[in-house]
Amino acid sequence: MIYQTGFVTPYASGEVLNSINNVRVAAQFFKLCLNRLQICSA
Repeated sequence: MIYQTGFVTPYASGEVLNSINNVRVAAQFFKLCLNRLQICSA
């Protein structure tokens, strides 16, 4: 995707950044849930 010019590259890089941010948010949410479970089970 990097070698392409025009509108495709910014759109593709934006999609990649959005997916990375979604993964980060999901990971943080998962960690929060795990911490809650550990507190409840303790």
